[in-house]
Amino acid sequence: MSTIYNPSSTEKFSEAKIINGNPNGIINFNDTPHKWAVSIYNLMGQYTWFTKECGLAQDKTAYANGTDSQRYTYDMALAQLITNDSVQTKQLVDSIAGIITSPVVNACIDRQAYEESLHSQTYSVAADEVCQDSNRIYTLYETEPALARKNNAVAAMYEKINQEGTSLTDQEKLLAFVANQILEELVFPGGFIALWSLGWAGTCKAISFIERDESGTHVPLFKNIFNTAVRQVDITDNTVKTALSMITHMAEEEKIWTKHITKGSLGFSDKAIDLLVEHKANSVCTNLRLPLQYAQTDGGPLMAIHDNYSMLSKSKTKSNFFEVPVGDYAIGGLDEDY
Repeated sequence: MSTIYNPSSTEKFSEAKIINGNPNGIINFNDTPHKWAVSIYNLMGQYTWFTKECGLAQDKTAYANGTDSQRYTYDMALAQLITNDSVQTKQLVDSIAGIITSPVVNACIDRQAYEESLHSQTYSVAADEVCQDSNRIYTLYETEPALARKNNAVAAMYEKINQEGTSLTDQEKLLAFVANQILEELVFPGGFIALWSLGWAGTCKAISFIERDESGTHVPLFKNIFNTAVRQVDITDNTVKTALSMITHMAEEEKIWTKHITKGSLGFSDKAIDLLVEHKANSVCTNLRLPLQYAQTDGGPLMAIHDNYSMLSKSKTKSNFFEVPVGDYAIGGLDEDY
Protein backbone atom coordinates (compact mmCIF):
# COMPACT_ATOMS: atom_id res chain seq x y z
CA MET A 1 0.00 0.00 0.00
CA SER A 2 1.40 3.40 -0.97
CA THR A 3 1.77 6.23 1.49
CA ILE A 4 -0.84 8.98 1.60
CA TYR A 5 1.59 11.56 0.24
CA ASN A 6 4.76 10.45 -1.48
CA PRO A 7 6.65 13.35 -3.10
CA SER A 8 9.63 11.08 -3.80
CA SER A 9 7.55 9.05 -6.26
CA THR A 10 8.87 8.98 -9.82
CA GLU A 11 5.60 7.67 -11.25
CA LYS A 12 4.11 10.16 -13.70
CA PHE A 13 0.40 10.99 -13.46
CA SER A 14 -0.01 9.48 -16.94
CA GLU A 15 1.51 6.22 -15.69
CA ALA A 16 -0.96 5.58 -12.87
CA LYS A 17 -1.79 1.94 -12.29
CA ILE A 18 -4.95 0.30 -10.97
CA ILE A 19 -2.90 -1.89 -8.63
CA ASN A 20 0.76 -2.01 -7.57
CA GLY A 21 1.44 1.58 -8.49
CA ASN A 22 3.55 4.13 -6.63
CA PRO A 23 1.66 7.44 -6.91
CA ASN A 24 2.66 10.68 -5.23
CA GLY A 25 -0.84 10.85 -3.73
CA ILE A 26 -2.11 13.85 -5.70
CA ILE A 27 -5.40 13.48 -7.58
CA ASN A 28 -4.94 14.92 -11.08
CA PHE A 29 -8.12 14.68 -13.13
CA ASN A 30 -6.39 16.39 -16.08
CA ASP A 31 -3.61 13.85 -16.52
CA THR A 32 -4.57 10.22 -16.00
CA PRO A 33 -4.54 7.13 -18.22
CA HIS A 34 -7.96 6.22 -16.79
CA LYS A 35 -10.16 8.68 -18.68
CA TRP A 36 -13.18 6.47 -18.06
CA ALA A 37 -12.80 7.20 -14.34
CA VAL A 38 -13.09 10.94 -15.03
CA SER A 39 -16.29 10.34 -17.02
CA ILE A 40 -17.73 8.12 -14.30
CA TYR A 41 -16.86 10.65 -11.60
CA ASN A 42 -18.59 13.40 -13.59
CA LEU A 43 -21.62 11.16 -14.09
CA MET A 44 -21.79 10.42 -10.36
CA GLY A 45 -22.02 14.14 -9.74
CA GLN A 46 -24.78 14.58 -12.30
CA TYR A 47 -26.75 11.76 -10.68
CA THR A 48 -26.75 13.50 -7.27
CA TRP A 49 -30.01 13.05 -5.39
CA PHE A 50 -31.19 13.15 -1.78
CA THR A 51 -33.45 10.92 0.29
CA LYS A 52 -35.93 13.71 0.96
CA GLU A 53 -36.78 13.81 -2.76
CA CYS A 54 -38.41 10.37 -2.55
CA GLY A 55 -41.39 11.16 -0.31
CA LEU A 56 -41.20 7.84 1.50
CA ALA A 57 -43.73 8.83 4.17
CA GLN A 58 -46.49 8.55 1.59
CA ASP A 59 -46.04 4.78 1.56
CA LYS A 60 -47.04 4.45 5.21
CA THR A 61 -50.72 4.03 4.30
CA ALA A 62 -50.01 1.56 1.51
CA TYR A 63 -47.91 -0.51 3.92
CA ALA A 64 -50.59 -0.41 6.63
CA ASN A 65 -53.32 -1.40 4.16
CA GLY A 66 -51.26 -4.10 2.47
CA THR A 67 -51.61 -7.81 3.06
CA ASP A 68 -49.41 -9.64 5.55
CA SER A 69 -47.50 -11.21 2.65
CA GLN A 70 -46.93 -7.82 1.00
CA ARG A 71 -45.58 -6.37 4.22
CA TYR A 72 -43.35 -9.43 4.62
CA THR A 73 -41.96 -8.92 1.12
CA TYR A 74 -41.27 -5.25 1.87
CA ASP A 75 -39.67 -5.95 5.23
CA MET A 76 -37.41 -8.71 3.97
CA ALA A 77 -36.32 -6.90 0.80
CA LEU A 78 -35.59 -3.75 2.78
CA ALA A 79 -33.64 -5.60 5.46
CA GLN A 80 -31.44 -7.36 2.91
CA LEU A 81 -30.76 -4.19 0.92
CA ILE A 82 -29.74 -2.53 4.18
CA THR A 83 -27.12 -5.24 4.71
CA ASN A 84 -25.85 -5.01 1.13
CA ASP A 85 -25.16 -1.29 1.29
CA SER A 86 -23.81 -1.40 4.84
CA VAL A 87 -21.28 -4.09 3.94
CA GLN A 88 -20.43 -2.37 0.67
CA THR A 89 -19.76 0.99 2.33
CA LYS A 90 -17.32 -0.55 4.79
CA GLN A 91 -15.40 -2.75 2.38
CA LEU A 92 -14.98 0.04 -0.19
CA VAL A 93 -13.33 2.23 2.44
CA ASP A 94 -11.48 -0.45 4.39
CA SER A 95 -10.40 -2.75 1.56
CA ILE A 96 -10.81 -1.56 -2.02
CA ALA A 97 -9.39 1.93 -1.42
CA GLY A 98 -6.24 0.29 -0.10
CA ILE A 99 -5.86 -1.94 -3.14
CA ILE A 100 -6.26 0.66 -5.89
CA THR A 101 -3.27 2.89 -6.57
CA SER A 102 -4.73 5.16 -9.27
CA PRO A 103 -5.69 8.40 -7.45
CA VAL A 104 -8.47 9.32 -9.90
CA VAL A 105 -10.00 5.83 -9.72
CA ASN A 106 -9.83 6.01 -5.94
CA ALA A 107 -11.74 9.31 -6.11
CA CYS A 108 -14.55 7.34 -7.77
CA ILE A 109 -14.37 4.76 -4.99
CA ASP A 110 -14.68 7.53 -2.40
CA ARG A 111 -17.73 8.90 -4.18
CA GLN A 112 -19.25 5.43 -4.42
CA ALA A 113 -18.80 4.91 -0.68
CA TYR A 114 -20.74 8.13 -0.09
CA GLU A 115 -23.50 6.90 -2.38
CA GLU A 116 -23.72 3.55 -0.61
CA SER A 117 -24.11 5.44 2.67
CA LEU A 118 -26.86 7.54 1.07
CA HIS A 119 -28.64 4.36 0.04
CA SER A 120 -28.35 3.12 3.63
CA GLN A 121 -29.84 6.37 4.90
CA THR A 122 -32.74 6.01 2.46
CA TYR A 123 -33.48 2.50 3.69
CA SER A 124 -33.33 3.82 7.25
CA VAL A 125 -35.99 6.41 6.44
CA ALA A 126 -38.16 3.71 4.86
CA ALA A 127 -37.81 1.48 7.93
CA ASP A 128 -38.83 4.36 10.18
CA GLU A 129 -41.51 6.13 8.14
CA VAL A 130 -43.06 3.27 6.18
CA CYS A 131 -42.66 0.28 8.50
CA GLN A 132 -42.94 2.40 11.67
CA ASP A 133 -40.60 0.00 13.46
CA SER A 134 -37.00 0.56 12.50
CA ASN A 135 -35.46 -1.72 15.13
CA ARG A 136 -37.57 -4.69 13.98
CA ILE A 137 -36.36 -4.28 10.38
CA TYR A 138 -32.73 -3.96 11.44
CA THR A 139 -32.85 -7.14 13.54
CA LEU A 140 -34.89 -9.37 11.22
CA TYR A 141 -31.79 -11.43 10.43
CA GLU A 142 -31.97 -12.73 13.99
CA THR A 143 -35.37 -14.39 13.44
CA GLU A 144 -35.54 -14.97 9.66
CA PRO A 145 -33.29 -17.83 8.47
CA ALA A 146 -33.69 -16.91 4.79
CA LEU A 147 -32.43 -13.39 5.48
CA ALA A 148 -29.56 -14.68 7.60
CA ARG A 149 -28.56 -17.04 4.78
CA LYS A 150 -28.52 -14.29 2.14
CA ASN A 151 -26.64 -11.87 4.40
CA ASN A 152 -24.07 -14.55 5.23
CA ALA A 153 -23.58 -15.33 1.54
CA VAL A 154 -22.73 -11.68 0.87
CA ALA A 155 -20.43 -11.52 3.90
CA ALA A 156 -18.64 -14.73 2.90
CA MET A 157 -17.94 -13.35 -0.57
CA TYR A 158 -16.13 -10.39 0.98
CA GLU A 159 -14.56 -12.19 3.93
CA LYS A 160 -11.11 -12.71 2.46
CA ILE A 161 -10.69 -9.24 0.96
CA ASN A 162 -11.96 -7.55 4.10
CA GLN A 163 -9.22 -8.85 6.38
CA GLU A 164 -7.68 -5.56 7.35
CA GLY A 165 -3.90 -5.52 7.36
CA THR A 166 -3.63 -8.63 5.20
CA SER A 167 -1.63 -8.30 2.00
CA LEU A 168 -3.52 -9.66 -0.99
CA THR A 169 -1.87 -11.37 -3.92
CA ASP A 170 -2.49 -9.91 -7.37
CA GLN A 171 -4.97 -12.70 -8.14
CA GLU A 172 -6.83 -12.02 -4.89
CA LYS A 173 -7.06 -8.37 -5.84
CA LEU A 174 -8.70 -9.36 -9.12
CA LEU A 175 -11.18 -11.50 -7.18
CA ALA A 176 -11.92 -8.54 -4.92
CA PHE A 177 -12.98 -6.60 -8.01
CA VAL A 178 -15.07 -9.58 -9.15
CA ALA A 179 -16.85 -9.62 -5.79
CA ASN A 180 -17.77 -5.96 -6.18
CA GLN A 181 -19.10 -6.52 -9.69
CA ILE A 182 -21.22 -9.39 -8.39
CA LEU A 183 -22.67 -7.32 -5.56
CA GLU A 184 -23.51 -4.34 -7.75
CA GLU A 185 -25.01 -6.31 -10.61
CA LEU A 186 -26.31 -9.59 -9.23
CA VAL A 187 -27.10 -9.34 -5.51
CA PHE A 188 -29.51 -6.39 -5.70
CA PRO A 189 -32.02 -7.27 -8.49
CA GLY A 190 -34.37 -9.50 -6.48
CA GLY A 191 -34.94 -6.84 -3.83
CA PHE A 192 -35.31 -4.07 -6.39
CA ILE A 193 -37.83 -6.01 -8.50
CA ALA A 194 -39.83 -7.01 -5.41
CA LEU A 195 -40.14 -3.44 -4.13
CA TRP A 196 -40.92 -2.02 -7.56
CA SER A 197 -43.61 -4.69 -8.03
CA LEU A 198 -45.43 -3.59 -4.87
CA GLY A 199 -45.94 -0.28 -6.64
CA TRP A 200 -45.67 2.01 -3.61
CA ALA A 201 -44.75 5.37 -5.09
CA GLY A 202 -42.15 6.73 -2.68
CA THR A 203 -40.25 3.46 -2.44
CA CYS A 204 -40.38 2.93 -6.20
CA LYS A 205 -38.82 6.36 -6.74
CA ALA A 206 -36.10 5.69 -4.16
CA ILE A 207 -35.20 2.33 -5.71
CA SER A 208 -35.07 3.95 -9.16
CA PHE A 209 -32.52 6.48 -7.87
CA ILE A 210 -30.51 3.73 -6.18
CA GLU A 211 -30.59 1.44 -9.22
CA ARG A 212 -29.39 4.31 -11.41
CA ASP A 213 -26.37 4.74 -9.13
CA GLU A 214 -25.63 1.03 -9.16
CA SER A 215 -26.13 0.27 -12.87
CA GLY A 216 -25.15 3.65 -14.23
CA THR A 217 -21.85 4.18 -12.42
CA HIS A 218 -20.91 1.43 -9.96
CA VAL A 219 -21.21 -1.41 -12.49
CA PRO A 220 -19.14 0.33 -15.20
CA LEU A 221 -16.65 1.46 -12.55
CA PHE A 222 -15.75 -2.05 -11.46
CA LYS A 223 -16.04 -3.36 -15.01
CA ASN A 224 -13.30 -0.91 -16.00
CA ILE A 225 -11.27 -1.49 -12.84
CA PHE A 226 -11.19 -5.26 -13.38
CA ASN A 227 -10.46 -5.21 -17.10
CA THR A 228 -7.77 -2.56 -16.73
CA ALA A 229 -6.14 -4.51 -13.89
CA VAL A 230 -6.12 -7.66 -16.03
CA ARG A 231 -3.93 -5.76 -18.51
CA GLN A 232 -1.41 -5.31 -15.71
CA VAL A 233 -1.67 -8.77 -14.19
CA ASP A 234 -2.38 -11.82 -16.31
CA ILE A 235 -5.37 -13.59 -14.84
CA THR A 236 -4.72 -17.26 -14.13
CA ASP A 237 -6.98 -20.13 -15.12
CA ASN A 238 -7.56 -20.84 -11.44
CA THR A 239 -8.68 -17.25 -10.82
CA VAL A 240 -11.09 -17.47 -13.76
CA LYS A 241 -12.46 -20.72 -12.34
CA THR A 242 -12.86 -19.14 -8.90
CA ALA A 243 -14.52 -16.04 -10.34
CA LEU A 244 -17.05 -18.12 -12.29
CA SER A 245 -17.77 -20.18 -9.19
CA MET A 246 -18.42 -16.98 -7.23
CA ILE A 247 -20.84 -15.75 -9.90
CA THR A 248 -22.83 -18.97 -10.17
CA HIS A 249 -22.92 -19.48 -6.41
CA MET A 250 -24.32 -16.02 -5.81
CA ALA A 251 -26.78 -16.44 -8.68
CA GLU A 252 -28.20 -19.54 -7.05
CA GLU A 253 -28.42 -17.73 -3.71
CA GLU A 254 -30.25 -14.86 -5.40
CA LYS A 255 -32.74 -17.28 -6.96
CA ILE A 256 -33.49 -18.86 -3.57
CA TRP A 257 -33.81 -15.45 -1.93
CA THR A 258 -36.07 -13.86 -4.56
CA LYS A 259 -38.39 -16.87 -4.64
CA HIS A 260 -38.67 -16.75 -0.86
CA ILE A 261 -39.51 -13.06 -0.48
CA THR A 262 -42.02 -12.95 -3.35
CA LYS A 263 -43.86 -16.19 -2.68
CA GLY A 264 -47.49 -15.52 -1.84
CA SER A 265 -47.37 -11.78 -2.52
CA LEU A 266 -46.29 -11.02 -6.07
CA GLY A 267 -47.03 -14.19 -8.00
CA PHE A 268 -43.64 -14.50 -9.68
CA SER A 269 -43.06 -17.91 -11.21
CA ASP A 270 -39.86 -19.76 -10.40
CA LYS A 271 -39.00 -19.74 -14.12
CA ALA A 272 -39.37 -15.96 -14.36
CA ILE A 273 -37.03 -15.48 -11.40
CA ASP A 274 -34.49 -17.92 -12.85
CA LEU A 275 -34.48 -16.04 -16.16
CA LEU A 276 -33.95 -12.67 -14.48
CA VAL A 277 -31.13 -13.86 -12.23
CA GLU A 278 -29.38 -15.83 -14.96
CA HIS A 279 -29.58 -12.79 -17.26
CA LYS A 280 -27.92 -10.66 -14.57
CA ALA A 281 -25.26 -13.33 -13.94
CA ASN A 282 -24.47 -13.44 -17.65
CA SER A 283 -24.18 -9.65 -17.64
CA VAL A 284 -21.52 -9.91 -14.92
CA CYS A 285 -19.64 -12.42 -17.08
CA THR A 286 -19.92 -10.19 -20.15
CA ASN A 287 -18.69 -7.12 -18.32
CA LEU A 288 -15.69 -9.02 -16.94
CA ARG A 289 -15.03 -10.78 -20.26
CA LEU A 290 -15.57 -14.20 -18.74
CA PRO A 291 -17.43 -17.15 -20.32
CA LEU A 292 -21.21 -17.04 -19.96
CA GLN A 293 -22.51 -19.54 -17.41
CA TYR A 294 -26.16 -19.66 -18.46
CA ALA A 295 -28.14 -19.80 -21.68
CA GLN A 296 -28.59 -16.32 -23.11
CA THR A 297 -32.02 -14.75 -22.58
CA ASP A 298 -33.53 -11.28 -22.46
CA GLY A 299 -34.18 -11.65 -18.75
CA GLY A 300 -37.76 -12.84 -19.13
CA PRO A 301 -40.97 -11.10 -18.00
CA LEU A 302 -39.49 -9.55 -14.86
CA MET A 303 -37.18 -7.41 -16.99
CA ALA A 304 -40.29 -5.53 -18.10
CA ILE A 305 -40.77 -4.40 -14.50
CA HIS A 306 -37.11 -3.43 -14.34
CA ASP A 307 -37.30 -1.44 -17.57
CA ASN A 308 -40.49 0.31 -16.46
CA TYR A 309 -38.83 1.76 -13.36
CA SER A 310 -35.18 1.97 -14.41
CA MET A 311 -34.16 5.54 -15.23
CA LEU A 312 -31.34 4.17 -17.35
CA SER A 313 -33.60 1.93 -19.41
CA LYS A 314 -35.84 4.88 -20.17
CA SER A 315 -32.85 6.95 -21.28
CA LYS A 316 -31.53 4.37 -23.72
CA THR A 317 -31.70 4.74 -27.47
CA LYS A 318 -31.20 1.83 -29.82
CA SER A 319 -27.51 1.99 -28.92
CA ASN A 320 -26.17 0.33 -25.80
CA PHE A 321 -25.85 2.78 -22.90
CA PHE A 322 -22.34 1.64 -21.98
CA GLU A 323 -20.94 1.66 -25.51
CA VAL A 324 -21.68 5.25 -26.57
CA PRO A 325 -21.48 8.71 -25.02
CA VAL A 326 -24.49 9.07 -22.77
CA GLY A 327 -25.74 12.43 -24.00
CA ASP A 328 -27.88 14.09 -21.40
CA TYR A 329 -26.49 11.88 -18.65
CA ALA A 330 -22.77 12.63 -18.83
CA ILE A 331 -20.00 14.82 -20.12
CA GLY A 332 -18.21 12.59 -22.60
CA GLY A 333 -18.55 8.84 -22.51
CA LEU A 334 -17.57 5.90 -20.38
CA ASP A 335 -14.87 4.97 -22.86
CA GLU A 336 -12.67 2.02 -22.01
CA ASP A 337 -8.88 2.21 -22.03
CA TYR A 338 -8.33 -1.47 -22.79
